[in-house]
Amino acid sequence: RRQGRASNPKFQCPVCRSNCGEMRARNRHIWAEHREYAKQNNIQSEQEACPFPGCRYIGRKDNVPRHYKTQHN
Repeated sequence: RRQGRASNPKFQCPVCRSNCGEMRARNRHIWAEHREYAKQNNIQSEQEACPFPGCRYIGRKDNVPRHYKTQHN
């Protein structure tokens, strides 16, 4: 079994006590569900803007390439 899966949660959300298997997943959860808490506690965001000129899309770093490919190609 791969280490860090949610079946063996190691990282708990300090706001709602939701469990995550990885710190990155917990931080993503906090930004999605508890944005003000994330800002106040300097939790790093995975948000990134689309590099296409004039596009206003902002999303997770792993979603930006998919957005670019489907919207600008």
